[in-house]
Amino acid sequence: MCIYELEIKDVKFKVSVIDDADVIDKKISELSGMLFKMRRVVGFDVKFNSQTRIAEMLILSAANLCLAIQLCRLSRIPESVTNFLADRTICFVGFGVDKKTASIHGKTGYPRNCDTGIDLGHLAARVLKKPKLIGLTGIAELAKEVGIDHNSLSNKEIEAVTPPNWNAWVFTDKQVLHAVEEARGCYIVADKLLSLLN
Repeated sequence: MCIYELEIKDVKFKVSVIDDADVIDKKISELSGMLFKMRRVVGFDVKFNSQTRIAEMLILSAANLCLAIQLCRLSRIPESVTNFLADRTICFVGFGVDKKTASIHGKTGYPRNCDTGIDLGHLAARVLKKPKLIGLTGIAELAKEVGIDHNSLSNKEIEAVTPPNWNAWVFTDKQVLHAVEEARGCYIVADKLLSLLN
């Protein structure tokens, strides 16, 4: 496991890149424990091999913690992950959530799916009552809709980063930022959207 302590626009967060089942179990338990103290929403993304389109990395993000689980290094996805994704009390938010969960479903060996996954554009459309937002897949546009400065969600330096080989043993800080940017942004926007319901 590698831990990266990163910062975007003075906001610090921690990313754990994990390829060991026992460590994954501990980190999933840590993430689950955090969710009992806050809104139960998690940013979700899957990174694919650019040539084979096989799911190689699962990204989960909440508050100041991101987990980057290297699926490509596991013979089987741990049950803790499938149980977490099947937890109906958690809202998993991203882009193309159904397709992405289906891509990892075959590797799990468990008959569970992520039933509470929702596309960020769909969530924004429902909460804000703006049907035109359904199908939007840009964090910048959706962040703007809820009053979040998109620049606070991303780092211009990572836009030029070539997507790495997600099977690598070590990543640069910029590569890790690139990996978690979508899931982290989805979490921040979704959390703000859900706060509008209170």
